[in-house]
Amino acid sequence: MNISAYRADYLPLLGQLMNQMKLPQIINEAVTKPNSQAIVDAGTMISGMILNLLSDAKIRLYRLSIFLKINRCH
Repeated sequence: MNISAYRADYLPLLGQLMNQMKLPQIINEAVTKPNSQAIVDAGTMISGMILNLLSDAKIRLYRLSIFLKINRCH
């Protein structure tokens, strides 16, 4: 039997609420260019920045991808 421990935190809940409100899609409709070559869309990045601002441990923006992987926010 394999038992894993996860930190109980509010960030995954906030991430799901933003997804249910379709916040990333709304942001993408407002700012995305048709021929964008971006790997990650603007809505996802801005959602990550919002979660980062609301978190207890402020992570520098250049480490935002690590923050999102650790916290499993999407």
